[in-house]
Amino acid sequence: FEIIVLKVDELDGSLRQFFENLKKYVEKKGEEHQFDRFEIKEATGQSKTSMHRKIRRLVELEYLKQFGFGNRGYRYKIAHWDDMKVMRNRIKMNLDEQLDLL
Repeated sequence: FEIIVLKVDELDGSLRQFFENLKKYVEKKGEEHQFDRFEIKEATGQSKTSMHRKIRRLVELEYLKQFGFGNRGYRYKIAHWDDMKVMRNRIKMNLDEQLDLL
């Protein structure tokens, strides 16, 4: 089951964990909260290089929206609040239904 969930998710395991930690942090501040890379580093405990790579990937996949300019620092906002719990339950329910048919 876990393998199927990982294959369905477009985020790899470490990126998914990073994004879930970031979502928890932002939920405490309010869903419209904009944050910078210093807040992200504090919230996730990632190294600068790893954090930068993950932020860039989340922006590419449109999970994060980027504001501002490089010379003044970027700010980010979560653009896509996917819910892994709902997806996991839906997959499990579908698999159970298929197994019952067999």
